[in-house]
Amino acid sequence: MAKFEEIVDKPWTQMTLFAESIPHLLHWDLAYLWILEKQQAVRPDKWKERVEAWKYLLSMLLMDHLRINHLPIDEPLIHYTKPFGIDSVYWLELEGVRKPVGVLSPIVLVRPLPDYKRTNLDTWRNIAKDPILEDEQALRHLLQLTANTLEQQESSFAARLAHCILKEFNPAPTGNAPNTKSVQFSFLDRLAWSQRGDEPRSRPIPLLLRGNGGENYWVPRCEKCGDLLTRLANERPIPVDSEIVTIEMREMSKSK
Repeated sequence: MAKFEEIVDKPWTQMTLFAESIPHLLHWDLAYLWILEKQQAVRPDKWKERVEAWKYLLSMLLMDHLRINHLPIDEPLIHYTKPFGIDSVYWLELEGVRKPVGVLSPIVLVRPLPDYKRTNLDTWRNIAKDPILEDEQALRHLLQLTANTLEQQESSFAARLAHCILKEFNPAPTGNAPNTKSVQFSFLDRLAWSQRGDEPRSRPIPLLLRGNGGENYWVPRCEKCGDLLTRLANERPIPVDSEIVTIEMREMSKSK
């Protein structure tokens, strides 16, 4: 009983979580979710480096710095993975690294490979600078958009991941949005714990990654209330006769 209370009630900083102890095909994905949902102060010390690697891969994915290599699962392995809703592997590749750096996850979006080593993250950062240092404003905007989209998926792993993103990155929406493109990612709504159990349900969720081409377009804000000065697609164009442009706010009926 004392050992049970020690495991349940006390911090895990000097303990660890072995993904193999989770009896499921997606044990690594579930382990990352379990760790991310815990407060940083009580997480196992041995997982801190893996969490940093997860944050790096997520940032690189949103900034469109990773290649996604789709590999269908063939026989005989598909016989074991299909009942759990898995029919493909999506490798994450970083230019300059010979082997994949991670995979797409239907639970935590991305994750490092099981054989991740502590030196891997330093190697990746030497090849490609962490996006939080490269363009913090653009990354934080994309993180906020991602969290907003995932948060709308009630009672799903996506919604749980949204809270983890907000906790880990503390992003903030800005009016200076980067160019984006929409890419669909698959998330599981529920798990099947046996091949005879309920069918796992997955759904595609479109997320915005940084797009290519052109300069960034900045959305102006009202100098008084701070609201974005956007317009509906079917509204009349704004006349531009000089360097000074007047935009009418619909809510306040005043020129800004």
